[in-house]
Amino acid sequence: MDYEVRIKGALTPDIDIDLASRQFAKVFKTDVKKAHRIITSGKVVSLRKNLSRERADTMLAVLAKIGIKAAIYPKPVEAAELSLVDTSELDQPTELSVVPAAKKFVRAEPEAAEAIEDDDEDHIPDINIVPIGNGLAWITAGFQLMKVHPFAWIIASTVAILINGAVGAIPEAGPFLSLAIWPVLFGGLMVGAHRQSEGESFSGFSFLNGLSAQPVQLMLVGAAYLLFYGLIIGAMIGFFILIGDELGVTTIFIIVTSASFPPLMILFFAPTLVAVNNLSAFQACKLSLMGGLRNALPFILFNVGLIFILILGAIALGVGILVSLPIAVASMYAAYRDIFD
Repeated sequence: MDYEVRIKGALTPDIDIDLASRQFAKVFKTDVKKAHRIITSGKVVSLRKNLSRERADTMLAVLAKIGIKAAIYPKPVEAAELSLVDTSELDQPTELSVVPAAKKFVRAEPEAAEAIEDDDEDHIPDINIVPIGNGLAWITAGFQLMKVHPFAWIIASTVAILINGAVGAIPEAGPFLSLAIWPVLFGGLMVGAHRQSEGESFSGFSFLNGLSAQPVQLMLVGAAYLLFYGLIIGAMIGFFILIGDELGVTTIFIIVTSASFPPLMILFFAPTLVAVNNLSAFQACKLSLMGGLRNALPFILFNVGLIFILILGAIALGVGILVSLPIAVASMYAAYRDIFD
């Protein structure tokens, strides 16, 4: 007898919708937005027909592990079709090892449950290697993202930078505190950008999202900022004292700048990976470094383009910086999505 698996367009309680959508998309190799519409439609959707009982049980266990309500039927029954969704395009799942979207596990057949590894590493995004030209494409994508809600982007980016600048102005401890809290503010902006990319609106208060998106881990990334920038400054001073007369300030600057490139890669994507992917600070820094090294050429081109954009904004009587800054921030999210999505 053949069996059919149907999902009910709803999730089990306490399930993270974004994580469930990403895992469904990964397992069935489809678009995240389409996955989101399918699993939250509130309608019954036929996912697979003509399955053996064993295969149907395994698929049910996969869906249960993700946190999606589903059921097995002994024969095909007409299910409500979801507007704009064609589940026939979904690939057969080739990878049945997924991480639960929440701590709760919906009971399924023991044999099927054993086929699914409870691997905490599975939620770590893959790293894509992209063409060098994507470095400039990220800036274009950032502009496209920003122009949908331009005023909200300008407000959120400007306020975040002003807050960080005000903290930095505190005597003695200010510069250290500003480096520590910047990942929290920046991570909040990245959460806002991610929500916009998933169909929500970008808020002028998006910089506050970091307070609820693993703030402790984000502050640990800030501590890494302090460590690496302290090492860079110390290295510059040490080179200048020891062999400054022989090499010259310009040569020392080039050497130290080159040496600072890996630390920059470590920290560039880390706040986003913590805030959006719920990684630890250590995992995020390690993944950021790997992503940057594997995409060094587009990364360099991107940073050159960012500097050019910011200089143009500063030249435009300073007013242009209100536009160039949010474009720069949004383009960093575009870079993250291209490399880690």
